[in-house]
Amino acid sequence: MSFAKSFIALFVAFQTSLVSASSLDNYMRAPDLTIGFEDFSVVLEGVCNAGFAEYCQNLAFSLERRKDATKNADRIKRLHQSALKAYENGCLEGNLLPCQEASHIYQLGYGVPKNQIKANDLRDTFNSIAKMQCGAKIALACAYQSYWHNGSGNKEYDAHKAQKYSDLSVEYFDKSCVDQVAISCALLAQRFKNGRSYGGFIDYDIDRSLSLFNKSCALGYANACIEIGSMYFSGKYVGRDKLKAAQYDQKGCELGNAIACRNLLDSGGMTPKGAKRGKAETAQLRDRILRLAKDNCATGKLAECSLFNIK
Repeated sequence: MSFAKSFIALFVAFQTSLVSASSLDNYMRAPDLTIGFEDFSVVLEGVCNAGFAEYCQNLAFSLERRKDATKNADRIKRLHQSALKAYENGCLEGNLLPCQEASHIYQLGYGVPKNQIKANDLRDTFNSIAKMQCGAKIALACAYQSYWHNGSGNKEYDAHKAQKYSDLSVEYFDKSCVDQVAISCALLAQRFKNGRSYGGFIDYDIDRSLSLFNKSCALGYANACIEIGSMYFSGKYVGRDKLKAAQYDQKGCELGNAIACRNLLDSGGMTPKGAKRGKAETAQLRDRILRLAKDNCATGKLAECSLFNIK
């Protein structure tokens, strides 16, 4: 779904919603960048209705954690069911991950009775789609095929096939990265960073991982910039370097990612040039974080929804 269509669907969802129509306006225009929880939940529900099923699940889980959860039992159930419907529709359209998500809902019983038969059917559909897409040289689908055949207790366990599909995923990620697809570079980088987590088929190679993350960041994929910044800030994979961390977070922030901006704010007051950040700069950065988080949350970037203040 394009962003333009997302916005149209979002506003239609709010116009037909039972909640106050002013909630969206309150959310987007609050001068102090703080909102009430109900306004926040209305935005998530609106994006959910616009076709982003993960928002349905996220809001349902948020409501379940509140003290007044029992009062929202029907709403929570409805949100889980909306997510399930959207995921099942996505699965029927041949999309890979919705099959997996719908399977989880039936397996765990989120808002619906547990149904292991349906969960298994959706997992089988997921596997069939992954096999077909891998045949079309889609790297992520090959990676899922590798997981499928490497799963302990899986009736289709086959170490040879798991290795074969893992090799294909690396080959296709690499080709896509060479073709300047930023996210492919980042996904391949993750595999070399966490080599031991991929069935033992991929060797750990932090130098190659860093090189790929760097390329992805340079191509404009903010999450890759965040990843390198986190590595330098923690020192877990590379020597700790707060200045480099700030520089990568600054790049991600410039790309419009609120999480990168937040990391920059939390970097100990250091600017990307190594100077100490002043009060005015800190206030400007904080304002940018909140505004980006609000805008990005409303356009389908779920990870950023929790970064702005909620009254």
